[in-house]
Amino acid sequence: MTLIFDADALIKLNRIGALDLVASNSECIIPGAVYQEAVADARVAGYLDSDAIDLVVRRHIRVETTSDLEQVGVPNHFGAGEKQVLALAMRDPQESVVVSDDQVFVNLVRQLEVRFLSPIELFPMLLREGVIPISRARQFIRQFRTHTSDRNYIAALSSLSDMEQ
Repeated sequence: MTLIFDADALIKLNRIGALDLVASNSECIIPGAVYQEAVADARVAGYLDSDAIDLVVRRHIRVETTSDLEQVGVPNHFGAGEKQVLALAMRDPQESVVVSDDQVFVNLVRQLEVRFLSPIELFPMLLREGVIPISRARQFIRQFRTHTSDRNYIAALSSLSDMEQ
């Protein structure tokens, strides 16, 4: 399974201190437009987390060159990052999983029948894979609370409860 992050997912995972853990324990890629948005543009705008994201990308996340033109039929209101994430996912739909918490984008991904996860769903996954204990998964989920919908938060906690039983 290859995780393909949009900028929103990278930024939120970094803010709670989980990006390095996720990226070092999974095969992860981002398109160039996501790197541009989350690191290069963010650095110019003065966002302090751009350097931390850049460090994780350099260590653990492959930046893929693609063109948003590869993804024909994506509405114009989506940015280059979203278009390129979809283009990468469509290259290998059996192995690719889009990671995003942007509900409008997730709705499109769902319509295109592309596999996806909300970033908060990565913590139960890491627990199942034996990367983190349940206490750490619960801690990350609680930290992520302000960055996700009520539905995703409750589903992630429920997933942990199911694993405890």
